[in-house]
Formats: sequence, structure tokens, C-alpha cells
Amino acid sequence: MKAVPSSNQMHFLDRIGIPSKIAWGYLGIFIFMMGDGLEIAWLSPYLIEKGMSIQQSASLFTAYGVTIAISSWFSGVLVEALGTKRTMFMGLLLYIIGTIGFVGFGIPELSYGTMLLTYALRGFGYPLFAYSFLVWIAYRSPKEKLGAAVGWFWFVFTGGLNVLGAYYSSWAIAHLGHLNTLWSSLLWVSIGGFFALVINRDKLEQKQNADAKGKARELVKGLTIVKEEPKVLLGGMCVS
Repeated sequence: MKAVPSSNQMHFLDRIGIPSKIAWGYLGIFIFMMGDGLEIAWLSPYLIEKGMSIQQSASLFTAYGVTIAISSWFSGVLVEALGTKRTMFMGLLLYIIGTIGFVGFGIPELSYGTMLLTYALRGFGYPLFAYSFLVWIAYRSPKEKLGAAVGWFWFVFTGGLNVLGAYYSSWAIAHLGHLNTLWSSLLWVSIGGFFALVINRDKLEQKQNADAKGKARELVKGLTIVKEEPKVLLGGMCVS
């Protein structure tokens, strides 16, 4: 019978509640959310100053919030159907595509339709990336350390999104300008993705669905549960 390691034998990170196997993932979330959150405080006033109406700005951020809610809702289902790293990579890819469209085509031409579509697409990115990692944490954390592990997740999540992102943008806008600051988000989310998906070598062995029908069935469950449990929809909307 394998002996259970004592607290002195455990890795320091494990003792404080961070699963050492996926510790690089926490750093990846921190950096990714920094890139994602750098425009929170100033994007709406900037767009209005450029000529967008208040109503258009409100609709833009509403569409963004809706896609965040939908993506948050499906992140766990997609992890079960596709696997954690694939789902996280999907989130990173959607964020990059949405940002390229939004910053490269929408803002320079002030094309409202393009901005609405691409910013909404961008909204699918961080929930698939970050909340899929939260599922990973649940698999890797001992029951008695799960609360601490999740607490550390929210620490790096909010620290990147609301603290470091805002601090960085205050410097970047002054030195790079607004558009280049938005472009720089691609650098930060890519670095975050590198730490979480490449440097973090842990492989989560999950029971995958055997065929495409099984995967489709899991996704359909995510839709039908709204009819069966309407409060789930309200919960998903609150995430945004």
C-alpha cells in the first residue's frame, strides 16, 4: 500500500493549495487575463470619443456580455467533450481572431457591424480558456485543498483582469497609444497560453465520448437544460 505523503513531504505549492502539477497554468491564467482586461476602464469612452453613439457602445458591450455568458455556460461541457487543452486552445484562438477583426478592421473604419461581430466573437475567448482551467483544477486538487485551489484561481483571474491589466494599460496608452495597446493584448494572451498549454505539461486523463454522437449529445444537454432548469440561464448571464 502506497504511503500518503506527509505535509513536510508535499511540494510547497501543494501545501498552500496550488496543485503543483498545474502551477504553470495559474501563471498562464494571470497573464492571459491581464491581456484580456487591459481595455476595461477606457474602451467605451474611447469609442464614443471616436464617434460611436452611447447606444451603439452599450449594444457592443451587451453583445460581448452575452457571448461571455454563453461561453461560460459551455466551457465545462466542451471540456468533457473535447478535453481541457483543446477547449482552452479554442478559447485562445477565438480571442485572437476576434481581436484581429476588432482592432484591425472594426475600429479604424469605425464599422459598427464589424465591431459588433468581432467583439462578440472575442467574448467567447476568455471563458473557454479560464473556466476550462477551473475544471482542470477540480480534477487535480485533493478534496481537502479544492477550496484553496479555487481561491487561488480567482486570485490570479481577478488580479490579471482588474489589477495588472488596468495598471499596464495606464502605462501602455501613454507610450503606445490606444490601438497599439489593444494590439499588445495579443502578445499577453499568447504568453499566457504558452505557459498554460505548453510549459504546463500535465495531461488530464478524462473519459472521452467514444464518437461524434456522444460529443453532440453532451452539447445538446447544455441547451436542453435551459428549458428544464431556467435558473441555469440566469446563472450563466450573471457570469458576464
